Amino acid sequence: MRRPRFPDHGPLVGATALWLLVVGAPAVGLLASAMRPPSAVTWSPVEVAASPSLLATTVGWSLLAALGAMVLGWCPGRLLRALRGRAIGAAVLALVLVPMIVPPYAVFYAWWQAWPPDSSIFSWAVEHGAVGHLRHATLAIGLWSWSWPVVSLCVAGMGAPSGVAVGDLLRLDAAGPGRRAVHRIILDAPGLAMGGALVALLTFANTTCFDLAQVG
Repeated sequence: MRRPRFPDHGPLVGATALWLLVVGAPAVGLLASAMRPPSAVTWSPVEVAASPSLLATTVGWSLLAALGAMVLGWCPGRLLRALRGRAIGAAVLALVLVPMIVPPYAVFYAWWQAWPPDSSIFSWAVEHGAVGHLRHATLAIGLWSWSWPVVSLCVAGMGAPSGVAVGDLLRLDAAGPGRRAVHRIILDAPGLAMGGALVALLTFANTTCFDLAQVG
């Protein structure tokens, strides 16, 4: 009589413990510091980083970058998956990877130079007192321009192989655009979620772009 085989949960337990040690413990400490009342004398760098307003701003920018990257990277990711195994697929993959080779602060700087002080856009911003808003908009564009390939790679790698066949069946059944769009969203939801999470984490750890844009 053969003994029943039980799944080995050792790697999962070890990975979870490592994640809790490296990520979970500092996150709990950060939240605990944010909930404490501010010191009446002086604030240390840790207390400043844990301030609720700064934390909320960081989370907001991270979610904004993730949302934009998901919108921009979805269709290129579907194209990469459709071209998987073809010779042209390697060329398209190389083009998708180009933005990630450039540092994100360089992408922001390039966008900021698109409207120099003598341009009509910058002059309009100065006249209407919107230079700060222009910096914020440029920061968002720079973050989206750099991070969308992350979502594309996740969508291309995590899509179900049967999605193309189901899409063909929906077209044969004369399914409307709304139904086909819902099918595509369901099919690519894991890749979109993974890519969005990665972009949010990368933005959360980004400091140089925000320093250049003068965003706290």
